[in-house]
Amino acid sequence: MIKRILFLTIFVIAAYQGWQKFSPKTPPAPKVAHVVPVQYQPSITVYGRDSCSLTQNLISELKQKGYEYEYHSVDSSMIKRRLARKMKKQGLNTSFYALPVVDVDSKLTIRPSIAQVVNPH
Repeated sequence: MIKRILFLTIFVIAAYQGWQKFSPKTPPAPKVAHVVPVQYQPSITVYGRDSCSLTQNLISELKQKGYEYEYHSVDSSMIKRRLARKMKKQGLNTSFYALPVVDVDSKLTIRPSIAQVVNPH
């Protein structure tokens, strides 16, 4: 009688281990990554002069608020031509314009306030 119980116990344990080893495995639950919401930051390009106080004030405010931007001096003839082409495409007067000219997400604005630059919509 004890032999049968011992045999039955060993058989049950072996069957359970075999079942665990050969049964199909369920894939682990996918890991959920902590997603940080992306805050919209416009693409900003400032066209101006190093000697222009309005240009420098705008750049200073952008830096202070932590916005990334590109700066191009219109004293370069190549930059001046590039800006003129962009202005013509948007129907802006290129014979005389005030600085800075700011390109926010491909929309040019002449002498914008910092609010117009960081909240273009």
